Amino acid sequence: AVCYGVSLILFLATLIGWPAAALKAPSDSPIFSTSRPIINKTELRLIAIVVVAILSAMAFFGFANNRLLGGIRPWLAAILLFVVAFAEAPDLKQEGIGKTLRSWWQKVNKRVLAALVLISVISVFFRVYRLPEVPAEMTSDHAEKLLDVQDILDGQRPIFLPRNTGREAMQFYLTAALVRFTPLQMNHLALKVGTAIVGIVTIPFAYLIGRQFFGTLAGLITAFLMSVSHWHIAVTRVGLRFPFTAAFATPALYFLFRAFKNNRRNDWLVASLFLGVGLHTYTAMRIVPLLFVVLISLRLGMDGWQILRNKRLPGINSWRQEFLANAILGGIFTILLFLPLMRVIVDDPEAFWLRMASRTQGSETPALGELILMLINNVEDALLMFNIKGDDVVVNTIPGSPVLGT
Repeated sequence: AVCYGVSLILFLATLIGWPAAALKAPSDSPIFSTSRPIINKTELRLIAIVVVAILSAMAFFGFANNRLLGGIRPWLAAILLFVVAFAEAPDLKQEGIGKTLRSWWQKVNKRVLAALVLISVISVFFRVYRLPEVPAEMTSDHAEKLLDVQDILDGQRPIFLPRNTGREAMQFYLTAALVRFTPLQMNHLALKVGTAIVGIVTIPFAYLIGRQFFGTLAGLITAFLMSVSHWHIAVTRVGLRFPFTAAFATPALYFLFRAFKNNRRNDWLVASLFLGVGLHTYTAMRIVPLLFVVLISLRLGMDGWQILRNKRLPGINSWRQEFLANAILGGIFTILLFLPLMRVIVDDPEAFWLRMASRTQGSETPALGELILMLINNVEDALLMFNIKGDDVVVNTIPGSPVLGT
C-alpha cells in the first residue's frame, strides 16, 4: 500500500504543468512538408457538400431493415467525396514523392525503428504462440459469434447483428474474410487469429501516442509494456471483441492531439476516421465520441481562460475560426461514418442499446444511487487491477491475476 501510494503521488506530480508542456512539444511532422486543399474553390466545395448530403440521404434510406448492401454504394461515394472536398494533398509541384520519401527516411532514427520492430516481434510472439491451444475452450459468446459469421458467409450482409444482445459487425466480417480467403476453418481459432491481428497492430500506435506526450523513450516503454501486458495479451487471444477498442481509440486520440498541436485538417479527418470506423467494432467505443467532446471542450476552456487572463497560449489558439471549423468538419465526418448504425438506431433502438442496458442495468432499471455506487466500485476495481487484483471474469483472463504481474 505504501509503494502504491508513493507511485500515485509521483504520477500526479508529473502531471503538474503537463498540458501546457504537451502542447508546446513538437508533434510528429508529416512526410510531405507542404500540402494544399484538393478542392480549393469555394463554389466546388459547396456543390460537393450538396452532393454529399444527397448521397447520405440515399444511403440512409438504403440502409433500412439492417441491410448494408442497400445503401453501401452512395455511402462510400459520400465518404470519398467528403474527403476530396475537405482533405489536403501533398503539393507535388514543390516536392517530388521520391525526393521527399528519401529525405524522410534519412531523418528516421534507425535505432528507434529497430527497437520498435523488436517490440512488435515480441508482441507477435505473445499473441500467436500456441494460439490454437491457449485458451482452449469456447464459451457461448464464441458459439454465437460463429453463427453470425456463418450468416455472413451464407450471403447475409447485416449492419448490426442482433443475436446475443446485439453486436457491431466488424469482427464478424473480418473473421468471415479470414475463413473465406485463408486456410483457417470455421472455428474458435479463426476468431482468435482475428483479434490477435488487431492486438498486434495496436502496438505501433501505443508507441506513437506515448512519444506524442513524453518523448521517444516513453513511447518505446509504452509499446513494450503493452506488448507484454497480461491484460492486452489475454483479450487479444481470447477471440472476443475487447481489443478493438484499444486498436481504434489509441490512433483516434493520437491524431486528435496532433490536431490540437498543429490544427492540420488531415489530422482532424484521420482522428474522425478512426473514431467513426471504431464505432462499428465494439460497444465500449461508444464512450469515445463523448471523450472527444470533453477533450475539445477542455481545450477551448483552457485557451479561453488564458485569453481572459491575457496570457500567452502554449499552442495554437483553439478559438480561432480555422480550429473550430476543423473540429466541426471532424464531427460531421464521424457522423457520416456512423450513418449505417444511425439507421439501425432509428429502425430498432431497443436492439442497438440492449447490450449496454443489460450491462449497466440488468433486468431492472437501477436507482441513481445504485448507479453511482456501481461507478465507484468499477473505478476501485480499475485502480486495483494493475498490481493488486485483476479481473474476475473467467472468460476474459485468469481470475484475479494482476495485469502488471511478472
